[in-house]
Amino acid sequence: MLGGLAPDSDEAKALEKAMIKAIQEGDYLNARNPSDFDTLIAFAEEIGLDVERFEIALNSESTIEKLNEEMHMARSIGAQGFPCLILKSNKFAEAEETKSQALKKPQWQNVPYDYNDASVPLRCL
Repeated sequence: MLGGLAPDSDEAKALEKAMIKAIQEGDYLNARNPSDFDTLIAFAEEIGLDVERFEIALNSESTIEKLNEEMHMARSIGAQGFPCLILKSNKFAEAEETKSQALKKPQWQNVPYDYNDASVPLRCL
């Protein structure tokens, strides 16, 4: 439950979108660290969440477990930090002539980026 809301309710979905927007704008436009709990709590307050409930949920065992799962998955595909850009390619997944199971598995590729030069990631794409 998100502050007493069912996770799939329209209100919960709207709050989730608002929080994602607050995190992205805070990080990319205002250099506010989304890895900092105080920053997340401030974002929650700014979008109108019950801060006390948010803080309890943020520090819950299930949230920490989910974060650890996500970090493990990110490391397994080569993420080195945040933010990062990683592309998933399944270009050989459907190829009948490909006998190698290794080639049929998704391939992950780190894409370099530069906030000041959009051509950096575009050269890799």
